[in-house]
This record gives sequence, C-alpha cells and structure tokens, in this order.
Amino acid sequence: MSSGFKQLEGITADAGIEAWGETLSEAFKGAAEGLASLLADIPESDLKKSVPVVVRGENLPSLLVNFLNELIFLEETKGLIPGKIGKIWIKGLNLFATIRCAPTTSVDPSTRSQVKAATYHGLAIDRSGKEVRIRVIFDV
Repeated sequence: MSSGFKQLEGITADAGIEAWGETLSEAFKGAAEGLASLLADIPESDLKKSVPVVVRGENLPSLLVNFLNELIFLEETKGLIPGKIGKIWIKGLNLFATIRCAPTTSVDPSTRSQVKAATYHGLAIDRSGKEVRIRVIFDV
C-alpha cells in the first residue's frame, strides 16, 4: 500500500483531511499532500524550487502540526506554495523533508485557497495493524 489522503466531508468552517500510509513517514507525506491539494492546484511544470524542511516536535501530534504549519509558513514568508512532497525522514521527534514548490506568482489565483494553520482540534494519529492513519483539521 502507498500513502494517500482524502478530504473530510461535513467540516463547515474549516477543512479536514484523512491521510494514511504503511509507515509514519508515508502517513505524514499523505497529510502534506492533502494540505498541498488544499492550497492550490499546481501543474508539475511549475514546481521548480526544491526546499528542505526540518522541524522538531515535543510528541508525534506536535511534530505533525509543526510540519504542516511550516509548509503554510513557506507560502506566507517566502512566496512558495508546496506542491510535491518528496521523501520524508522521521527520526525520533525530528522530521526532514524535501518539498517542491511553485512561486505564488506562477499560480492561478482562482485555484488557490487560504489555509491559516493546522490545528490540534480533532487531530488523530492511529497506528493499527500495518497502517498509520492521520486525521487533521485546518483553520481556513
């Protein structure tokens, strides 16, 4: 099984996703891909900048929230919208990733959404059997 995500229905003021994967890294990747899909619809050809991302957490939920909020921070501070999530390495409570991004100026504004932050509200990281599932809600 590979990683994946789906948007959650019935969340009115916010947006939510459920992500999954065989490993914690794959599930985190699915969550980041879900966030990227909420931010904008970016053609592969526009993803020209590769950005390293390094975050730390106090526990797994904070590691996930810190990672997703760092991706949102890229857009707000560097004008880069995450579009393609590369390999993610999680070692203890440290995460290392490479993200391919597009400049905000190259993205059609009609395909963009404003996401303010990943939240702890309803956050879940469940490991059962051979799968890790994540549920995260974003403030939009």
